[in-house]
Amino acid sequence: MTIPEILLLPHKSEIDRVAGTITAVKAPKEPSANQASHGIHTQDITVSDGSGNEIVAQIMSKDMHLPPKVRGCKILISASDRGTGLSMNVYKENRSLSVSKWASVQIFEADQRPESGQKTPTRKEDKLPDRQQAAQPANRMTVEDLTNAFLDIMFGVSPAIASNLRESVASSPLSETAALEISKATMDNARCIATTVFIEANRQGLIRPKQVQAPKADVPQESKAPIANRADPAVVLSKIVQSVREGNLLIDKADDAIERNNLSWEQVYDASSAYLITLYSRETVDCVYDRMKAAMLSSGVGTMDNERFCREICNGFSTFVEEVQSFKTTEIDPDDIPY
Repeated sequence: MTIPEILLLPHKSEIDRVAGTITAVKAPKEPSANQASHGIHTQDITVSDGSGNEIVAQIMSKDMHLPPKVRGCKILISASDRGTGLSMNVYKENRSLSVSKWASVQIFEADQRPESGQKTPTRKEDKLPDRQQAAQPANRMTVEDLTNAFLDIMFGVSPAIASNLRESVASSPLSETAALEISKATMDNARCIATTVFIEANRQGLIRPKQVQAPKADVPQESKAPIANRADPAVVLSKIVQSVREGNLLIDKADDAIERNNLSWEQVYDASSAYLITLYSRETVDCVYDRMKAAMLSSGVGTMDNERFCREICNGFSTFVEEVQSFKTTEIDPDDIPY
C-alpha cells in the first residue's frame, strides 16, 4: 500500500507492506517495566515515499532495531504470511505504523541493491523449511525490477478490465460524467488486482531480477553484442510505452529496440492507448485514430500502413490524447471516415 492510503486507515488496520526511503532514525527508547516484561523495546524511524508523504514506523522488537547509518537507504516492511505484524496505530492526532516481531524488514542500499550482510530476521523466517526459504523474494531485486514487473502485470490486467467495462455498458449509453466515474473505478480495480498479483508473486519468489550473462574473457568482441542486447520483450515494451505516455520517447532508440525484440509499433500504440479506451470508449479512440490517419493521407504523404501510422501517433502521443479528449461523438459519423 502507498503511504497516503495507509494514513487514511483506522486504528489497528492490518497492512500487507510498505516501501520507501528512511529519512530519520531515532535512538531506541528505554522500555517501561511493563514493556520490558513483554519484550517490547521501541524504536521510531521515518519512511518517505519521495513525494512529500511520510509516516513513522515504530519497531517493537530490540532484535529488529536499525543503526543510524541506514538513513537514506530504501526499506521494505512486510507482514507475515499470516497477515500479521504490520498495523496502523492511531493515538489522538498521531498516526504511525506498528512493526511487531512477526513482520519482516528489508534494507536496500541507496543504489537500490540490498545492503551487504543486512538481514533482519523474524521468528517466522527462522522456522521456515529450506524449500520455503528458497521461495522468498530474492534479495538482489532492485526498484527497477519491481517496477517493471508491476507494469507488466498492470498492462495485462487493464485491457481485460476495459473490455469487460465496454461490454457491460454497450447497451446502455452513459453520460460523460458517469462514464468518467466508472472508468476511474475500473482503473482503481485494475490497480488493486495488479497489486494483489504482484505482492503474491513477489512473496512466492516468482519475480526475479533480469539476469544478464557476462561474456567470457576469450569471447571475440563481435560476439558480445548479441548478449548485451538481450532483454525481455515485455519489459522493453513497458519501457517504450512509459516513455510514450510521459512524452520523452527517443524514436530512433525505440525503433532499434522494437526491431531487436520482435515487437511492433501497433503493440506500443495498443498498450499506450488502453487507458484512453477505458475513459472515452473504444469507438471514440478508434474514430480519432481514423480521422487523424485520413488527415495525414490527405496532406499528400502517400500510402501509410497501420504500423507506420502507429509510430507517428506514438511519436506525438500528447497530440493524440488531446484529440481524444476534445472529440465529440456527434461531430462526425465514423462510417464516413476514409481509410
